[in-house]
Amino acid sequence: MLIKILYALIGTGFMFAATSVGALAVFLPARGGGEKSRRASIGFAAGVMLAASVWSLILPAVTEAQRCGQNTALTVGLGFVIGGLIIVAIDIIAPCFAGNRENCGCRSLVFAVTIHNIPEGMAVGLSFAAAVTEAVAAGYAETFASVPLAFLAGPAALAFGMGVQNCPEGAAVAVPLRMSGMSRGRSFLYGVLSGAVEPVAAVLAIIAAGAATVALPFALALAAGAMVAVSAGELMPAASSREGTVAAVVGFAVMMLLDILL
Repeated sequence: MLIKILYALIGTGFMFAATSVGALAVFLPARGGGEKSRRASIGFAAGVMLAASVWSLILPAVTEAQRCGQNTALTVGLGFVIGGLIIVAIDIIAPCFAGNRENCGCRSLVFAVTIHNIPEGMAVGLSFAAAVTEAVAAGYAETFASVPLAFLAGPAALAFGMGVQNCPEGAAVAVPLRMSGMSRGRSFLYGVLSGAVEPVAAVLAIIAAGAATVALPFALALAAGAMVAVSAGELMPAASSREGTVAAVVGFAVMMLLDILL
């Protein structure tokens, strides 16, 4: 068990670090632009989230549901709808969390990206656990150094791909917060914290491997529903402009290409 957790922490640690690197974008010199820059940053975040919801969440959810023998349409559809309804419920019950209506979309963005990172951490954790189990079944001792690289190549590639994708996600969280008036330090902190759930989710998934494997397709779809709801209900209206539209297309394209290529 400990060996599985150590490998999972290394993989998700890289993903967490990549999110933090992306959030460093808030410390880049500001180029001005005022309202246009704010709308563009929010539009870019919306595009990234929409692409991630399809390629990083919905498509993997369908694959995992089929692999587990679940009713794909029911599992993915129900998870997606519930994820969207959670965001709507939050907007109704506590739309601004602190009474500041101007930052509602950005706070919902932080919540949605954080939720989206939970199943990603679960997926990487379970993939490393499966690799170690396979190596032991093949006759290798269950020690950290005894697991051949051939068994770890798949999980490592998964963690690397998700880590690269996490860079624009970290920026997509931190930059809109900064543009909405939050300090650089706090914006960076929120961007970092959105990725901190991944190592935690990986460890918990390994500890409860059976239940986590069954729940993963639903969790992926739920995260996708939350991200689409935030994009449609909060971000796209706030980004409504020529600059916001172009930035949304660019954000979608960047995330889509990263998912396809990696």
